[in-house]
Amino acid sequence: MKGLGLNLVPSGGTDKFASRDDVVKAVRDLSASDVVEILNATARYGTKLPAAKNKFGTIGFCWGGGQSFNYAVAQPDLAAADPGLGRIAAGP
Repeated sequence: MKGLGLNLVPSGGTDKFASRDDVVKAVRDLSASDVVEILNATARYGTKLPAAKNKFGTIGFCWGGGQSFNYAVAQPDLAAADPGLGRIAAGP
């Protein structure tokens, strides 16, 4: 099994932020629909790689676990979700 990590920070990467706290705030300020859009784009990219299958899943912990839950609700093609810990938001 291979994985594809992604960076949820908007373009420019983490170097454009003054501190780690600013990075955390930028990620936490993403809307649920922004996260779904980013994860959909990542899934499209990942499933087109030569070694890929047409299945994908999510793994998350804490904030990421909540996003994994939310994505499972929003994306019917998701094969697996592993929310290590997290809460379900009000809606995607």
